[in-house]
Amino acid sequence: MKRDSRLSGVLHVLLHMAEAGGPLTSASLAKAMQTNPVVVRRILAGLREAGFVRSEKGHGGGWTIARDLSAITMRDVYDAIGRPHLMAMGNRTDAPGCLVEQAVNAALDTSFREAEALLLDRFEAVTLAALAADFHARMAARSPRQRIMPMAEGVQHFLDSFKDPAAVARYSEGPRRFVPGLDGLHRMTGLLLAERAPADGHILVLGAGGGSELKAMADAHPGWRFTGVDPAAPMLDLAAKIMGPDAARAELIEGTIDDAPIGPFDGATCLLTLHFLDRAERIRTVAEIRRRLKPGAAFVAAHGSFPQEAGARDRWLDRYAAYAITSGGDPEQVAKGRQAVATHVAMLSPEEDEAVLRTAGFTGVESFYAAFTWRGWVGYA
Repeated sequence: MKRDSRLSGVLHVLLHMAEAGGPLTSASLAKAMQTNPVVVRRILAGLREAGFVRSEKGHGGGWTIARDLSAITMRDVYDAIGRPHLMAMGNRTDAPGCLVEQAVNAALDTSFREAEALLLDRFEAVTLAALAADFHARMAARSPRQRIMPMAEGVQHFLDSFKDPAAVARYSEGPRRFVPGLDGLHRMTGLLLAERAPADGHILVLGAGGGSELKAMADAHPGWRFTGVDPAAPMLDLAAKIMGPDAARAELIEGTIDDAPIGPFDGATCLLTLHFLDRAERIRTVAEIRRRLKPGAAFVAAHGSFPQEAGARDRWLDRYAAYAITSGGDPEQVAKGRQAVATHVAMLSPEEDEAVLRTAGFTGVESFYAAFTWRGWVGYA
């Protein structure tokens, strides 16, 4: 018998909305539920009528939670979606003439009513805040390596390469061959952060492994302090080596955004990293960055981002590889890199990436960097 999973699906979506920290479109929620946006709109319309969610039209609009999570119970959501059947079992016939079957039905009906009452009482006792707390507890219990698994499937391929000391030692060569104008990107990042950050600011750097952006910002802004976070410990060791004496101004943490201190920070960066995350985890991560910033602080993001339509994706991946080869990369190694990106990395289009920042709650989002297959944005908390 087909199970009714609407309650499970809607609770899943509501928690994603709560974690996002900003509006989510019907299309993005439909992907999370693996259904059609029309179905999402129909389901959420009932929740809107109950006052649990709200919708905003226009650019940057979407669905948001309208109440505190502690004020919404599983029973509330169950009622709002039309009280689907709780029991898959039922009587063979509803009005039997057989006295034996009448006795059986009476016993079953009583059992069904009692079971449903117990289940609804349990629904009444569990709030969305409790579900969110359970999610955060499960996330905190994972090791830093386990926490990266909401990333695009197969990204472990890239982390595993950082176990090889030779690969780590060669790392600094790679980004400059694949990313046009990388040094300029680092300078622009510092300039954009400095528009809002004070001379003695504290900057959060997510994806700090390798240390190139840390080194560039430390050189240009001698009063800044840094907290750098990365899931690969050998890459953090490399960052400390690259920074040299300036490493004393940086706290380097193995992990993900969930391991970063709450701040508040005067600015934040995430360079050449967010493309490893799928859309939902990307939104959640960016929202967590925003939560750690002072009001009005700048956030700078730059990563792989190019058209994803059929045909266009392969064309841009070919260009990505061609640029690396003309920059001195070994053709065989570049070909392997292209294949790894094509297979393991969940790229979005530039329009989708900009929407991620807005959905996570950043305002004034502007594009400041575009170089072949790479894009950069600045937004404000």
